[in-house]
Amino acid sequence: MALRSLGRGRTPIVDRFIDEVSEIIARRLRIARIKAGYSQEEAAAIAGCTRQNISLYERGRGRITASALWALAELYDRPITFFYPAEAGDDDAEPDHRRLTIRVRRKWRDEIDPNNASKFKEVPSK
Repeated sequence: MALRSLGRGRTPIVDRFIDEVSEIIARRLRIARIKAGYSQEEAAAIAGCTRQNISLYERGRGRITASALWALAELYDRPITFFYPAEAGDDDAEPDHRRLTIRVRRKWRDEIDPNNASKFKEVPSK
């Protein structure tokens, strides 16, 4: 099956994958901010951006740059890996985050190349 490109070399499957990863990062940003005890206003003032930026990042509406994500990870005292899809058995991951991560991996594996699924690490279901 040929995939139709949506410009810049991306396909509908890649766009969906990017959207789902952005959702994971957005959710984790909000969790980290709340656990660190900051309001959006406080986090924005310290990070050097606006409250609206923090809100957009946490809702997955704005693409966060690598440097902004790094700054927020430092502010929230979290490793940068905290914001990306969790590995199976990651004790620090929230249950919803773990389920979303598993769904993204399975969808990616099945849609990109169903005949070559062995390249992807199978995540056990609970």
